[in-house]
Amino acid sequence: MLEAKRVKIPDRFPAAALDIMNFGIRVFADQQVHYIVEFEGRLNERLASKAAKLLTYAEPVLGCRFVSNTRRPFWQKRDDLEETDIFSIIRSKKNSDIRDFITMPVDPYTDPQVQLRIFRSSNDILCLKADHAAADAAGAKDILYLFVKLYNALNDNPNYIPVPNLKGRRSMNQVIENIPLKKRISLFRQRENMSSPWGFPVENPGNTDGRDIDIRFINSVQLNKIKEYGRKNKATLNDMLLTALFRSMLKMNNSESDEYPLKVMLPIDLRRYISSNKAEAVCNLSGSVYPELIPVENESFTGTLKRVKKQMNIYKSSYPGLGGMIYMSMLINFVTRTIGSKKIFSIMQNMHKLSVTYGKSSPNLSNFGIINSELLNFHDVKVINSYGTGPVMFGPGFMLAVSGYSGRLTLSSSYCSACVNRVHIKQFLDSVILELTSVME
Repeated sequence: MLEAKRVKIPDRFPAAALDIMNFGIRVFADQQVHYIVEFEGRLNERLASKAAKLLTYAEPVLGCRFVSNTRRPFWQKRDDLEETDIFSIIRSKKNSDIRDFITMPVDPYTDPQVQLRIFRSSNDILCLKADHAAADAAGAKDILYLFVKLYNALNDNPNYIPVPNLKGRRSMNQVIENIPLKKRISLFRQRENMSSPWGFPVENPGNTDGRDIDIRFINSVQLNKIKEYGRKNKATLNDMLLTALFRSMLKMNNSESDEYPLKVMLPIDLRRYISSNKAEAVCNLSGSVYPELIPVENESFTGTLKRVKKQMNIYKSSYPGLGGMIYMSMLINFVTRTIGSKKIFSIMQNMHKLSVTYGKSSPNLSNFGIINSELLNFHDVKVINSYGTGPVMFGPGFMLAVSGYSGRLTLSSSYCSACVNRVHIKQFLDSVILELTSVME
């Protein structure tokens, strides 16, 4: 069978407002999102290599570099894709090698937007790394699913060439158009105070060396018991996670006073407001809410959960996470048209300096959601586990990344050991796990 004809890819694509925002946020974190897939057996090296390269053709933004030193940043098609380090096999299964890849810094101008590594011994471990300027956690998950689809298609037809996604929008417009006009106006006015009286304890503020990751797993038996407790209390798993995080923050109370509320940044996938629940292309479509609780000493888990659930129900009543992103998108679009993107990046740098100076930053609870086992179905090799991990946070920032696969839950935190104490990270994760499992009967 003859190879299908390739379509010419445009040389430039506009950067969406949330691309620009997530590029600027890299002063707070390394802005890399990862998915890890563990196999029983080995992938076909030739198919995996070709599927990885086809990612940059199927979703053209992945084959671009992010050009930021201009009034309005844009995506520039790379002319060196054949030479870029998108895919390779590392004949090692050491945790340290996998950790080094996950925590490796990336520049979205010089490096690929997506990178895949297979760590090979008797079985393979696949690691996918995506830059947040191009994709959020849900967008990176779409890249993973696309890789599986391309791999299987190549297994059926070695000459398979996908149709490039040139029409799919990457901006907030695909969300906003689903919201009634009057509601958009009211949402535009609903913005939250993001300032925090809490911060993860830091020892060397601003030091981004010693990048590392700590991971915890909750097995299916434990998770089912945790969910059962949630059902009895009419609470979601996210409510339970948020409760465990708040209670762990109280144990490591680094706020100015118990009279100040503890606040958490909770990212929201805005694809929920699209009828198909799916974006038109790989992109950033995440907003956030900032639930907060006044600390209550000696409060039971159930008591904290009731307060969390009450606050989350208020958010859920009115398009959570959307208002702030409507405002942010309009602001970024206005500033980049009039003053230029340097102003946006300068504001974010100043915000980070203040965070470091005062040692305060709301911790981030990022739920990557469930990794769909059906969409992660490689036809010639069995997947035994998969999970996502978030960006390396720069202290005093902290992120708890959560993902689920096949009835199991994975919690992780990526950090800089030169800035925050490893022991504190481990203690904090252990506390979250202890809080969650304490409700098991």
